[in-house]
Amino acid sequence: MKNSRFFCIPRSVLAIASILLAVSLGLYVTSRPAPEQKPLPSPQPQSYTSYLILEETTGETLMQISVPPTVGDELITDTNKRYTIVKVEENRSYARFVEDVNLKKYQNPK
Repeated sequence: MKNSRFFCIPRSVLAIASILLAVSLGLYVTSRPAPEQKPLPSPQPQSYTSYLILEETTGETLMQISVPPTVGDELITDTNKRYTIVKVEENRSYARFVEDVNLKKYQNPK
């Protein structure tokens, strides 16, 4: 009989100790400040294989290129008209007519 009492005391002490450990661990975890969240990565622009340059008012395709255009870029078409990119949306950009260009003025005389 003595032996069964001897084993009961350590079991109860072990049970109380494990409850105290669980409570103290729970208090420790909840008392710590939450870690700072990392900022979300900035969205990367979508990469396309080709980009269209459209005339702003008519929607006519002026050019198709493989590099992304930016607002302010300029182009001269095969009809010697100069345009400036005014708006970029996904793989479409819109160009505004600036002037007719006289390329003969820039040729070297022979």
